[in-house]
Amino acid sequence: MTPAAKIKIARADDVAEGKSIKFSIPRDGRPLEGFLARFQGKLVAYENRCRHLPVSLDFFEGQFFTQDGQHFVCHNHNALYEPLTGLCTQGPCEGQSLKALPIETSDGDVWFIGGARIYSEAMAHVDLIDVTYVPDRVDAPDAVRAPPIDERVFEPSLVVPHEDEPALTRRTYRRR
Repeated sequence: MTPAAKIKIARADDVAEGKSIKFSIPRDGRPLEGFLARFQGKLVAYENRCRHLPVSLDFFEGQFFTQDGQHFVCHNHNALYEPLTGLCTQGPCEGQSLKALPIETSDGDVWFIGGARIYSEAMAHVDLIDVTYVPDRVDAPDAVRAPPIDERVFEPSLVVPHEDEPALTRRTYRRR
C-alpha cells in the first residue's frame, strides 16, 4: 500500500457561496499560493496565478469573484475565468485555463491532495498528518513513494478503515 498525502486547507463551512479564501501549500521547497472558492454549491481550488502573466489574480486581498459573482477575475488584466472549469473566456489569456488543484472534502474539512512529494516538504510545518493507504497500481522502478514518517517526531494512531471508502485504510500522525 502507498500513502496518498493530503493537507487540510479549510473547513468547508468557512467558504460561503460566491466567496473564496487563499491558502498556501509547499511545492518544490517553496510556498504555492492557491485559492478555494464555492460556486453553484461546488468547491473548487486553483493556483492563484493568472495565465497571461505569472501574477496573483487577487489585486484586492482574497477577492477572486467579479462583482456579479459569475466569474473569477484577474484584477491586473481583467481576464475572466469560469469558476467551475478555470477556463479564461475573456482577456489576454482567452482559451487558457487556471491550474486546478486537487481537493477532497471529508468530515467537513477540505483537503489538498498532493501525492507523496508533499510529505517531505510539509513535514517540518505540520502538526497532523492524515494518511490514506491506497492499493499500489504502479510497479515501476521510478515510481514515487512517500518518505517514511519519523515516529520519534510523529505519534501514529491505529490503522482504521477509511470512513468514506471501506476498501481503504487510514492512519493519523500527531506531532509529539
